[in-house]
Amino acid sequence: MGHLRLGKLPNTRKWTEVKNLLDCGADSPQIAQASISAIEHKFDNAARDKCLTETMWLLTQLPLYRFS
Repeated sequence: MGHLRLGKLPNTRKWTEVKNLLDCGADSPQIAQASISAIEHKFDNAARDKCLTETMWLLTQLPLYRFS
């Protein structure tokens, strides 16, 4: 894990703050909080995505399924 490169971070004010924290060697909780703040609107959109929510529901049900 962690060996894949996913490209550049978006060039927004909030992601620039995350980049600056990484460059200056900030603590992990500080970087995590800035990252959460930068991506928060995407989580809000995901919660309204019917396909995603149904997929996540299905994934939670799979361990409950008993094979006969």
